[in-house]
Amino acid sequence: MLVLDRGELTGGSTFHSAGLVGQLRSTIALTRINMASVELYRRLRDDTGVDPGWREVGSLRLASSKERLLELRRQVGWARTFGLPLSLISAEEARSKGDFIGREALVKQKADGLTNKLVCLTLADPTVVALGGEPILAEGRTIGRVTSGGYGYTVGASIAYAYVPVASAAPGTRLAVELFGETIGAIVSREPLYEPRGQRIRGGV
Repeated sequence: MLVLDRGELTGGSTFHSAGLVGQLRSTIALTRINMASVELYRRLRDDTGVDPGWREVGSLRLASSKERLLELRRQVGWARTFGLPLSLISAEEARSKGDFIGREALVKQKADGLTNKLVCLTLADPTVVALGGEPILAEGRTIGRVTSGGYGYTVGASIAYAYVPVASAAPGTRLAVELFGETIGAIVSREPLYEPRGQRIRGGV
C-alpha cells in the first residue's frame, strides 16, 4: 500500500488511520465518491484474481458526552440524506454487542474526566470550507483538528467542528483554522446555531 499525505504523516488525508476507509463526509459528492470506492474494493478480488486484503469490519462510535451524542445524531441525519446506512443505537444495544477495542481507554477517560471538548466553530471567512483534518490553532500552536465542516446556508456561515482542550472550549473563544496554508480566524459558537423546534436533532424529519 502506498500512503500519500500532505505535511507530516497522519497530518492530512490519512489523519485517521492508513488503510481505514470511512464513507461519511461533509458533502454528498465526497460521500458518494467514498461509497463508490467501497463498491470497487468489494469487486477487486473477483475482477483481478488478487486478494487486496479488503475486510469490512464495521465500526461502533460511542458518545462519552452530550456534545459527542449531538455530533453523532447529526452524522446519522447526514448519512440518511446521502443514502448511506447508519444507525443510532442505545447504550443497552451497544452493551449487547460485547467488548470492543478501546474499552479500557474509555473507562480510564471516564474516571479521569474529559480533557478535550467538541466545539462548534464559525469561520471568519464564509467563502472557505473545512472538510476535516485541518489544524485548529491557538496563539499559533496546534491544539486540535477539524472533525467535520461545511457551509451553513441557513446561518450564512462556514462551520467546523473540532475537539479542543477544555480551556479553549468556552463560547466566544477566538481560535484559528489552517486551510491550505492560510490561517483563517474562527470563534467558538454557542449551539445550536439554528434549530427552532429541535425536530431533526430528535430524529424527526
